[in-house]
Amino acid sequence: MPATVQRLPDEPILVATLTGKFTAEDALEVFRRSTELINDDDAIIYRITDAREADSTLPEMMQTVKVAAERSGATTGDPRINVILVGKTTWLNFMRNNMQTRGVELGLVTDFDLALKTARVQIAAFNEKQPTA
Repeated sequence: MPATVQRLPDEPILVATLTGKFTAEDALEVFRRSTELINDDDAIIYRITDAREADSTLPEMMQTVKVAAERSGATTGDPRINVILVGKTTWLNFMRNNMQTRGVELGLVTDFDLALKTARVQIAAFNEKQPTA
């Protein structure tokens, strides 16, 4: 399968790993699986999408972006989910720019460890702002 999604233990972080040809159908599977892994009490979720091993074409990614914009659930446009893309292909830049025109900000880095560190720093900052009981 060209896409897997798992949740890191005890953290509001999902890791979606994309390999090979990644299509709109695979994107729907990422969204479905992400929805399964999000708890009702999660105030914030980060999905690190590691696309370093994906080799989709730009037309395939355009179709994926279209599906993401049309579907509900844990899509890239879901306000509960903050997405950090990992990779350096031109279609990742296209996806980020396209989603930005729709008002959805996506992070883009080339290193997985940097993506993980970024998510953890942002989660800590979010938690600091939450009122204590």
